[in-house]
Amino acid sequence: MGLKYAQGFTRLVPSIITILGMAASMILLARATRSLPIGTAYAIWTGIGTVGAAIGGMILFTQILCTTFSEICWDVLYVVVRHLTPLWLEFFESGSAT
Repeated sequence: MGLKYAQGFTRLVPSIITILGMAASMILLARATRSLPIGTAYAIWTGIGTVGAAIGGMILFTQILCTTFSEICWDVLYVVVRHLTPLWLEFFESGSAT
């Protein structure tokens, strides 16, 4: 979403915020790989990004998730969140995040 606000990195403040967000995201992914297999960490990371982009786009930019297959899209979004949340919670409850 930061990329949309940065308009191809032509706007300074949104560009800086976007780059800092990207760096923070990569640092957190690297931290997660300390205690999770790379495949699991990457799956969680991409899942969070996918769900975040879908929900953020709907809220911030009033984008419609799907026009024709909206029920299917919501089902897919639900499945991603449903399977991602237990992995994420297990990671933080195990104390691996510290």
